[in-house]
Amino acid sequence: MIEYFYPNQELILPELAGHLDIGSDKFIVVQRFDGGMGTCYRIVDAQGTSYALKVIHSDLLLDEKSIYRYNEELKLWLTFSACDGVAEAKSIIKINEIPCVVSSWMENGDMSTLITDMNPRTFYTSMDRIITALKWVYDNYKVIHRDLKPGNILIDKDNKAYVADWGLAKLISASEQGKKNDSRELAGITPYLTQQGTFVGTVLYASPEQLLGLPNIDFRSDIYSLGCIMYQWETGKPPFVAKTIQEIASGHLYTKPSKIG
Repeated sequence: MIEYFYPNQELILPELAGHLDIGSDKFIVVQRFDGGMGTCYRIVDAQGTSYALKVIHSDLLLDEKSIYRYNEELKLWLTFSACDGVAEAKSIIKINEIPCVVSSWMENGDMSTLITDMNPRTFYTSMDRIITALKWVYDNYKVIHRDLKPGNILIDKDNKAYVADWGLAKLISASEQGKKNDSRELAGITPYLTQQGTFVGTVLYASPEQLLGLPNIDFRSDIYSLGCIMYQWETGKPPFVAKTIQEIASGHLYTKPSKIG
């Protein structure tokens, strides 16, 4: 996999400076974080303000389905940024003809490193924001997330939580809803390309219907994942932990989680 940028590298990004309405087009690369489909870089402008710059992994650039998924995520992310509980995508720019998304930088990282130390008020306030954001997205666009986990819940400097990473999001079709889809149109966004029987998501937080690759998955799958996150906060670990993915999946499908009390 090719490295796009390096720590302390200076980037000249006039398009981004224009979108952000700032005087200087110079940005410095500070940190790098690898994700499932893309790499995230922390970049800083001349005033010291940090942003997150996300770009698809270089080894996926020639994979048609991966490029499609990445472009769909960018469109979804921009659309849903209108919601206060969704991590804001500020701009989509091209660097060397590769589409990149620039978003707000979250000073406190994600919930994965904080969840065991969060007090009840902070945790349940965060969950309320996340649930409200997911409901807003579903009510307006009939889209579910399908990869809810602590690592995809970002926390800003004021400890406010935001939903991030829409790479596995799915548009629920009218037939899957069982009624006419009267939601607002999402220009250019089509149902996520997966084949029946294919698992997508993160196994520690995945619903049984995700694990089985069922075609009629709906918002209840996200509710299940939220339940797994809440269970982890209460107990210190997800409801099913094992040595192999198959054992974890089996737990979700056939085993009741240990009682919290």
